[in-house]
Amino acid sequence: MDNQTQNTDQELVFFSYIDKDTGKVLAQDQAAGQIGQPIDYQPDERLAALGKQGYALAYNGFPEGARFSENDQMNQVFAILLKHKQKLVTNAQGVNQANTSRTYTLTVRFVDDQGNELQPAVTQQSTWVCPVMIDEVTGVVINQQNDKWAPTQKQYEPVPAPVIAGYLADQSVLPSQPVVQQNINSTIVYRPLGRIVPVTTNGQPVPNVAPAQYQNDPNDAGKVIAQKLPQVAGYANNLQRLLPVDPLKDTKVLYEATASKSVTPTTATSQAPVNSGDAQEVHHYTVHFLNQNGEKLAEDSIQSSIWRNDGSRDIKNYQDVNVPVIKGYYTIEHHIKGPVAVPFELNQTVIYRRLGKIIPIDENGQEIAGANQPIYQNNPTDPTVPLANQPVPNLVGYSAEVATVTPDDGGLNTKVIYRQG
Repeated sequence: MDNQTQNTDQELVFFSYIDKDTGKVLAQDQAAGQIGQPIDYQPDERLAALGKQGYALAYNGFPEGARFSENDQMNQVFAILLKHKQKLVTNAQGVNQANTSRTYTLTVRFVDDQGNELQPAVTQQSTWVCPVMIDEVTGVVINQQNDKWAPTQKQYEPVPAPVIAGYLADQSVLPSQPVVQQNINSTIVYRPLGRIVPVTTNGQPVPNVAPAQYQNDPNDAGKVIAQKLPQVAGYANNLQRLLPVDPLKDTKVLYEATASKSVTPTTATSQAPVNSGDAQEVHHYTVHFLNQNGEKLAEDSIQSSIWRNDGSRDIKNYQDVNVPVIKGYYTIEHHIKGPVAVPFELNQTVIYRRLGKIIPIDENGQEIAGANQPIYQNNPTDPTVPLANQPVPNLVGYSAEVATVTPDDGGLNTKVIYRQG
């Protein structure tokens, strides 16, 4: 056994984490142990903490298997160098750098046909950003990719035209459109609505009665609704309502003095033939058959009256018009009483609404997926109601609670419960 005493002195080693770009010491650790023994230290936890600050390991000066030095005259120091991580940011909002974000505007103006503004303009903005490479430690932009500007949204939202009383918009809504790297200016033009002009049998306006301007559709600036005819004291008319064929043009509506005697309707065939050489003008009575969107569903019913140079006419009254049955639609009128023939154009509109459907549902009230939902069948002799006792559809694997339905309201759907089995 030798007489050498065992050295039990502790040695210290130091670990410095240094920003290699700036030389700044970011953190320091130390470890203690006996001379010649392996150094028990792992930098992982410290590197993870610095990684959250934007640093990455550049050089590890602490070699694997390092031991405590026998030279107690000099501190043992290990340098661990770190570099700044870089990150590509495609949405540069919030980046502290000029010219990484640009804004463009869609402006929609609402003007009359003279260019006068009727309502404040509506604006939308689109933001375009430029991808940039940033230093994750400092947040400073290192470079930006000016050839890769991109919008944060693809489309502008549609802009509904506001309803402005007394005006008709040239479009109901400005459609959605792609964003571009420039300002966009769009205009919706409004024109004055036409009017209902009450006239007497000679075609002249009813005295002391102002024309009534058409009423806007409250839900669509590009349409008008079926018009209620104005009440005129001492006069009556044969029309219940009017849907203007052209909402921008006036419509003359015949009003007859209530004190006058009623005239028995006659037809053109009951009159003596008219010599065309004596004719001065031909006027028409037209009945239109339209849906609620103003779309034509059937051919117009058109009658003519011939007016001679001496003021006489070939008929006194236009014929009554039977309202046709149109598949898939119903109306509230069976027939239209023919008005007195007058020396100007007469127009009347019959408005049809969509018939409802038979809707198969399960016992929980949910619509059965893929099930046929037939539209009510028309009554072939009555345009105002659907057919009674309509058969419900057959569904494989289901049985209906009822075999037929008779709709109470032609425009409302009827739900029919089906049970499985």
